Parts: sequence; structure tokens; C-alpha cells
Amino acid sequence: MLLPILVIAVFLPALVAGWRADAPWRFDVPARAAPPAAADALPVYVERFIEEASSPRSLHTPTLSELAGGDLLAVWKAARADDRAVALLAARYDRGAGAWRPERPVTTSHRTQRELGRVVTTLTNPVLLTHRDGALSLFYVTAWWKWSTSSLALKTSRDHGQTWTPARRLVTSPVANLGTLLKAAPVLYTDGSVGVPAYHEMGGVFPHLLRVSERGDVFERVRIHQRQAALQPSIVPLDGREAVVLMRNYLKGPVLTARTRDAGRHWDEAEDSGLPNPNAPVMGVRLGDGSVLLVFNNSPSSRESLSLALSRDGGRRWAVFHRFEEGVRDRDGNLANFGYPYAIQASDGMVHVLYVWRLTHVKHVSFNEAWLRERTR
Repeated sequence: MLLPILVIAVFLPALVAGWRADAPWRFDVPARAAPPAAADALPVYVERFIEEASSPRSLHTPTLSELAGGDLLAVWKAARADDRAVALLAARYDRGAGAWRPERPVTTSHRTQRELGRVVTTLTNPVLLTHRDGALSLFYVTAWWKWSTSSLALKTSRDHGQTWTPARRLVTSPVANLGTLLKAAPVLYTDGSVGVPAYHEMGGVFPHLLRVSERGDVFERVRIHQRQAALQPSIVPLDGREAVVLMRNYLKGPVLTARTRDAGRHWDEAEDSGLPNPNAPVMGVRLGDGSVLLVFNNSPSSRESLSLALSRDGGRRWAVFHRFEEGVRDRDGNLANFGYPYAIQASDGMVHVLYVWRLTHVKHVSFNEAWLRERTR
């Protein structure tokens, strides 16, 4: 009996993974992402900083997710020149009070190094995901030299981000498991697996989609775009099978888009959106009415202009309708930096956008669908 048991133990995981890969892919997308806004609702638009005081550290790449119960959790990178440890910080938004609680640490490069048992000199690009059962996944990038030496780590929490499991390294690349990064929101599949929009920076730059099991095992990898021009894909599911991906243009050309009709297994050729991109991150989100909202740096050359664009035809045509920041200069006369946008629509219909403000603050902008209707008439 021992031999059959050993054979099953060795080959069953591969058989399960093979069966899962052959099953139809389907995004876990609700019929409507948020309840419809009342026709007579008043427009709401609010701007605030997560921390009012200017940070002594340089801030980067915030991420955001809604917790069970309606509060929000934000995580971002913080680094300073006089401290070799790069940190990930978190703060919780109390929806009832309409205010952010004080920031607190999640991890550092030193701590992640101890947990992974490998050299980690920096980390970046945290990305949060709230699962259907309320558990949280925090994906982030670690590296020991340049970004070509990067790999992905994963922490999980079952107490709304109060505590986190030790970091676990994801195996994503056959080349020494190096060169994989991510930036935009993951997507859920109906089988409970996670689609992680990632990109590669070793021997070329290109985006791909990782299928990750509920345990955190990578069992599928699909290249999204063949040309060496796109990175940091933001995947926006339109229904269970169709999605549009919005991509940062490495060549400082227009935002690139591509489309899938089988939930990410295959992708059409990339197209230019007509929206400028200064080689900067972009973020798309499907709204409750089915339209697609895009947050992007509306400039071909710099990050001083941050804007919103809306598409009502699944990302084929865009209308820019709002600018958060534009043309602001610092004390030295240099254009200010407003970037690394991240956006979600919460269960109550409010849209929340985070971005880095001059590298000293994480700014939080929230608005409702009534405000959107008023701005896009």
C-alpha cells in the first residue's frame, strides 16, 4: 500500500493543477460592483491626506482595499536616505468617523529578509486584496540589487490587517525566480484563485498575468503583450469573461490597452489609447454602472498632472473630465510629482483614489457617482 500512496502524494498536485488550468476561466465579477446612486443624490467630493504632517521619508506606491464592514486599509512604501531599511506602512480609514487612524508599520526590508531567509535590500509596490471571506492578501516586491533581481512576496491577515503572517516568496519565473514585479490590483476568479497583474524586468520589459491559488502557489502564467513597451498592467474585468488591461508605456507613448474574452487566457494585440503617458503607472477600475474609470498622469513627459478619464464602451474611447493636480512647482521651481495612483469603488458606491503627493504625503480623494454624473455630462 505504501507505493500507491507515495505515487498519489507526488503526482496529485500536478494533476490538480493541470485540471484547474484546463477548466474555463471566469472572473468573479458581481452584476453590479456597487449599489446604484439615487437620482437626487448630492455630489460628494473630498480631498484629505492620510497623515497631515509632512513625512520625513520619501513615500511611494500606495495601495487600498475595502475591509469587511466598510472601512478601508491603505499600505504604502516609505524610505529615507539615512536609513537602509525600507518600510511598508499602513493606516485604516474609519468610514463612520470619516477619518484616517494613525499609521503603523507592516514590515521592513530587514524583517522580510529574516522571514524569507534571503538577501533583501529594498521592497516596493505593495498590492492589497480582500478575499470573499474577509481575509487579506498583501503582495509586494522585494529585490537585492536592481529591479531585475526582484521577486514577489506574500503576507496574509485574518484580523483586518492588525497582524500579518511571515512573508512567503512566490515562485514566478524559471530564471532563478528573478525579474518579476507588480503594481496594480489583483482580480478574483470564481474558483477562488487570484489573478495577479505582473510584469517582467530581466532581458526585456513585458507584462503578464499570474494565476495564484488560494494558498499562494503560482500555477499559471500568461504573457499579455508581446512588444517591449508595456509594463505595470491594470486589469479591469468587464464581466466574467471579458476584461480590458491598461498599461504604462515604457517608451513614453500613449497608455496601451489590450483585451481578453476568455478571462485572461488569451489577449488581443495591444493598442494605443490616445491618452498620454510619461512612463508612469496608471490604474483602472470598473464602476457600478459598467463604465471604466482611469487615473493617469495626463502628460507625455512628466508627473505634474494627474487626471481622471472615463470610458463608457469598455475602454475603447476615453473622455478626460477632471484634473487633481497640474502645473504645481516646488520651491526650487521644479514641477511637483503626483503619481502612483490607486483606485477602488467601495461597496457603498464611493470611489476612492490614493496617490503620492510630492513624495511627502499620501493623498486620499473620494467622490460619489453623483459627482461623476455632474462632471461627465
